[in-house]
Amino acid sequence: MKIAYLFETFPSPTETFLAREVEALRKLGWEIEIWAMQAGDGAHAIPSPSRALKLAGRQKFLAAQAALLAPQLRAQNISHLHAAWANHIADLAHLAAQKAERSWSFAAHARDLWVEGGDLELKLASAKFGAVCTRAGEEELRKYGENVVYAPHGLPLDKFPFQPWQKERRLRVLGVGRLVEKKGWMDLVAAVGIAQRYGTAVSAQIIGEGPLRGLLERQIAGQGLGASIQLRGALPEDEVVAAMQEANCFVLPSRRASDGDRDGLPNVLLEAAALGLPLVTSDSEGARDFVDEDTAWLFPSSDAMALATALGNVVSRPEKTVELCRAARERVENQFDVEKNVEILARAFGVRS
Repeated sequence: MKIAYLFETFPSPTETFLAREVEALRKLGWEIEIWAMQAGDGAHAIPSPSRALKLAGRQKFLAAQAALLAPQLRAQNISHLHAAWANHIADLAHLAAQKAERSWSFAAHARDLWVEGGDLELKLASAKFGAVCTRAGEEELRKYGENVVYAPHGLPLDKFPFQPWQKERRLRVLGVGRLVEKKGWMDLVAAVGIAQRYGTAVSAQIIGEGPLRGLLERQIAGQGLGASIQLRGALPEDEVVAAMQEANCFVLPSRRASDGDRDGLPNVLLEAAALGLPLVTSDSEGARDFVDEDTAWLFPSSDAMALATALGNVVSRPEKTVELCRAARERVENQFDVEKNVEILARAFGVRS
């Protein structure tokens, strides 16, 4: 079976988990071709209709795009299409699969499920399956059909060597994620200020870019934290891993956004845990698949005071912090090894021929 994976953008610095998924499937012997609307190295460009069709509406544009894509898929002997997201990428895969007379499937993650995933009942009715990476997402998707596969993401563990945590005088916090409401970075900024006032020596770096940069910059300046909090912008994967190895605490203060958007299980949480960083994270729905009181310092989402307390606990209770780090690494090894987890998707695709 030759599979076409459809993306909005490939490669993407915020979607390395999907690149790992494809790589792991290829190691199992699957023949996979990547197609993307914005295609870089390693991807075919999904053909784009005339600019005038964009003005005619999304569905007409996608239908025209599918009509252009279908013959190319047939020419490459593609037998199955898999949409990497449940939003308009799944709409395109559905239409192209119909025109090419091929089977198709899709994956759902976070915003594409909770906010952008329209017509999910229709999609599941025509798709071979819908894959989802969190239990909360699985519960939601099953409202629309039964052919749902829980397929958590994973890590290539050999690339994330564990380093035992040691207490240091200053807490060097790292956060990684887009500068959007659901990531909760405003809570982290407030918490750093609170923690400092209560005597915790702490600084923070946030890696990521997004529409809230200006707001965060004003908040940091307004609280006099310019020397303590750095917004580093988006960075390539190797630099993110290097930043994790230089930090001694990882924070992810996810919350539910005002438009209903929420995190799945952020893969950076798994990466930080695999490397041995203490996790300080909110009790958001997606993260519960991995974090609990045995693996992380938890706090209620949107509660900056509780986050500041959790930061203080990292250094004031070092023995507990060491236990959490070891337990988190063990859980990654047992439940989030990409080479094991990708076999779930492989079984869902069916017989490889």
